[in-house]
Amino acid sequence: MDLKIEGAERLDRLGRVLKQIGDKDLTKALYRGMNHAGGPLRDEAVAAALYVLPKRGGLARQVLRRDFTVRVRQTGRNVGVQLRSGRRHDIARWNRGVIRRPVFADASKPRSDWAWVNQRFADPGWLDTALNRVAPEARTQVIRALDELAAEIDARTRI
Repeated sequence: MDLKIEGAERLDRLGRVLKQIGDKDLTKALYRGMNHAGGPLRDEAVAAALYVLPKRGGLARQVLRRDFTVRVRQTGRNVGVQLRSGRRHDIARWNRGVIRRPVFADASKPRSDWAWVNQRFADPGWLDTALNRVAPEARTQVIRALDELAAEIDARTRI
C-alpha cells in the first residue's frame, strides 16, 4: 500500500537537495519524520488485520508482532511512504480478502510438495478502507515533516 501525497515531488526535490548537501543529520531527520508520519498507517493496518484475519493458524499472532513496516524512498521513481510486510506475507492478496494456506501440511515433506489453496476470509479492499481512515492524518504529518526539513535546509544554507 502506498500513501500517495501531492507532496511527492517535494519529497523528491528535498531528497535530491539532501544528496547534494551531503548532510547525514538532515537525511536522518527526513527519515525520522517520514517514519513518524507512517506510524498511524502501520498501527491501523495491524489493528485492521487483527480484526479481520483468521484467528486460527497463527497468522493473526504473527501480525501482532508488528509485521508491517514503513519504508521511505526519498528519490527515484517510487518517491513516498510505503507500508510493507517484513515477512513473506502478500499484503496485496490479503487486501483482496484471500490467504494462501496448505490443505494438509506434512512437516516431513518440503513446503513445495504440500497441497495449497486460496481461501477467502474477508471482503476485498478491507485494508484500503482501514488505511483511508488515517490517511489524512498521515498526509498532514508528511507535509509537516517536509516543511520543517525545508525550513532547516533553508536556515543552514543561509549561514
